[in-house]
Parts: sequence; structure tokens; C-alpha cells
Amino acid sequence: MAEKKQVIQLYRALLKVTKKWHYDPTRADRSIRDHITSQIHRQFRDNISASSSQVPTLIEHGKNELAALKQLQSNYFDLMYPITTRIVPELTQKSKVLLSDVSQSKIKKRKWGLADKIWGFTDSKDDDVLVSKNKSDQ
Repeated sequence: MAEKKQVIQLYRALLKVTKKWHYDPTRADRSIRDHITSQIHRQFRDNISASSSQVPTLIEHGKNELAALKQLQSNYFDLMYPITTRIVPELTQKSKVLLSDVSQSKIKKRKWGLADKIWGFTDSKDDDVLVSKNKSDQ
């Protein structure tokens, strides 16, 4: 019974840490917070039928994971190894735009075949013009 209480406390502690993790709404599909949360749910579900002899090692593994998440969240490594070069704010803003879900979905919709690599990136309007030119040439 004590192990069950430890497992529940560990589960709640892990979820509490992930709720404090940074969330960027422009990158909702690629959020580290959502990924970590889904991994926690999956690992606890996968180990629900673990034998009583495995539970102490799983609890210890969970505690190590919790400590690592807390260490990352507290910027421990940033304080230990400070970065001397900072990124220019313009580039940071451009990268946020390029990595946003809207930009990524536009990029995914484009064709990436050989013709696109040769002629560059084309919109569907350009493709229609290109097709009509090829038909008129025949």
C-alpha cells in the first residue's frame, strides 16, 4: 500500500513539474511540455501491471526523472555554463515565425519533388501556368 502511495505522489509531482514548463502557443504541435506529459502518461500506463518486485526500481527511475526535469527547469546548466554569445533579437523573431505551426503547415502543403528543387518553390498558381505552357508547347 505504501508503494501505491509513492507511485501516486510521484505521478502527481511529475505532472506538476510539466505544468510549469514553458508553453509556446505558436508551436502547439511541437510543445516539449505536451511531449513530456504524454510520455509520463504512457510510461505509467505501460507499467500499471508491473510486478511487486519491479515497483521499487520503477519508483527510483521515476524519482531520477523527476530530479532531472527539475534540474532542467531551474536552468541549472545555464547557470553552470553561461552562454557568452547571445542571438540577435531579429533572428530570434524570424525563427519563431518560421517554426510556428502556421508556417510549418504551409511548408508541408508544398510539393517537394524534383521539379520544385529545379525551378524553386512554386505555388499552385505557378503550377497551373507551368502545366498550360507545357500543353501549348506540344
